[in-house]
Amino acid sequence: MGSCVRRDSDHLRRIAERSKKNEAISIRMSSFDLSRVKEIAAEQGMPYQTLINTVVHKYVTNQLYEKDEVLKTLRAVKEAGAL
Repeated sequence: MGSCVRRDSDHLRRIAERSKKNEAISIRMSSFDLSRVKEIAAEQGMPYQTLINTVVHKYVTNQLYEKDEVLKTLRAVKEAGAL
């Protein structure tokens, strides 16, 4: 196995190990927000805690984007003729 593949494999293994170490927390949120989270999670067929965990993970890993920013970027790309 090449050194790049081995490094990637080791890196992925470490990520998988870290992701298994979930810690229970308690948070307070508005009843409205919690109701909406539960509705959205049900629509997506997942537990609401999983949805909250996914959103937090995307936020801390810079994978969560503002809808308006995405739309603005898509418009700019389209106007530039790249889409």
